[in-house]
Amino acid sequence: MSNLLKRVLSAALLLPALIGLMFYAPPWAFALTVLLAATFSFREYASMLFARTLMIQHATVLIGLASMLWVLRLSSLGPASVGLLAAMLLLSLSSALFVGKQSENFIRVGWLMLAPVYIGLSLCTVLWLHELERGPWWVLLAMSFAFAGDTAAYFVGSAFGKHKLAPAISPNKTIEGAVGGLLGSVLAALIFVLGGLLPLPVLDAVLLALVAGLFGQTGDLFESMLKRAVNIKDSGSLIPGHGGMLDRIDALLFTSAVTWIYMQFY
Repeated sequence: MSNLLKRVLSAALLLPALIGLMFYAPPWAFALTVLLAATFSFREYASMLFARTLMIQHATVLIGLASMLWVLRLSSLGPASVGLLAAMLLLSLSSALFVGKQSENFIRVGWLMLAPVYIGLSLCTVLWLHELERGPWWVLLAMSFAFAGDTAAYFVGSAFGKHKLAPAISPNKTIEGAVGGLLGSVLAALIFVLGGLLPLPVLDAVLLALVAGLFGQTGDLFESMLKRAVNIKDSGSLIPGHGGMLDRIDALLFTSAVTWIYMQFY
């Protein structure tokens, strides 16, 4: 209950500020916020893999941010970005399903090389969504897929969870919780559509919520797999009750990517 209270209080303080930035601040202010989140995420990601090597951590931050700025300068990169993101999503899903020993340094380096796509390109999709017509609402939709799904999974899993989802990666997650999370994502999508916040057909909204919700949970499992491989509980301690920045946005990285890919064909 103490940790849950911390999570609620942190969300109550941070979410209104973030929504205010999305809707009312100049676009550059929101972009700087996303780049700041990327900075923390790159640092946490590298510190998990190479905890004692500050040079690698600093290099990961610089290379990651430089990659993001290069990609943003070239706009969305069109089909290339869709292909990279789709490959990252599918590889992450397969990695979460089939996990093996991951302690060798060369595997850690491989994980490190994934950072510009896993963190950088995924966070670029947040900025690309924000640039669309009704952009803040699209970003909020992607956030809702992640956060509503995570919240629903937590409470449904706590109340009804009996069957383990991925005990080798995250022992507390259950199949019942995962189903509840998908329903939470669908409910969030229906609120946006039926409330007239976004011009989405109902069927599209439901299908998008299911796919984004599935990959949002994959994002959570993917980061859990990395943390278990290096034997740590949280990526950091930046946000009370949530852990590090990467712990908080692990699902959003994937739900935002899925939402942006959908928008390329919408």
